Amino acid sequence: MMKNLGLKHFGLLLVAIVAVSSGTTYAILEGVSVQPTINNGVQLLGHVEIVVSDAQGNIKAYRQSDNMIVTDGMELLAENLFSTVNASSAKISHMEIGTGGETAPAAGQTDIITVISSCAREVASFSSVNGTMNGSPNANVTATATFEGGNVGPNDCDDSSIDEAAIFNHATGGEMFARNTFTAVELTADDTLALTWTFQFTDT
Repeated sequence: MMKNLGLKHFGLLLVAIVAVSSGTTYAILEGVSVQPTINNGVQLLGHVEIVVSDAQGNIKAYRQSDNMIVTDGMELLAENLFSTVNASSAKISHMEIGTGGETAPAAGQTDIITVISSCAREVASFSSVNGTMNGSPNANVTATATFEGGNVGPNDCDDSSIDEAAIFNHATGGEMFARNTFTAVELTADDTLALTWTFQFTDT
């Protein structure tokens, strides 16, 4: 009985404090801040196009598919975004093609599966476009590189079954950012292979 009476008195006292001293109530509450939930998150999508052309510029083969950004690639993003995370890590700069496409892309991969020994990595050229998509901000980064047959240039990339590509942060070694596989294409001594990698950063 005494407990019930005590609770009633406490309730009346609290009501009295709120009614008489609204300034004090505000002082108590103003230290508490609840922010509304923001539905925001960055999504990174990668898409690859492969075009093989002959000496006259005629398209002999065309492929396109999505890529996988591997674990090292995710770490590379963090390293280049934040100055205190391994700031010495180089930026993405080179592409490579290979013949190990029978092995599907996987997060733990760190290199092309089967290299073409006479075909070195090529320096990539980059361009970017910023804008909006469906009302949300987005940015597209496009990387391109060209691989040549032995009669076209010094980088002899001739092969009858090219079916994988990857993008790196160094001319040799380094870290692989992403890997892609596709239905095999043939690159003869007089052909060129144009590799276009498009990355889209979008607000989910």
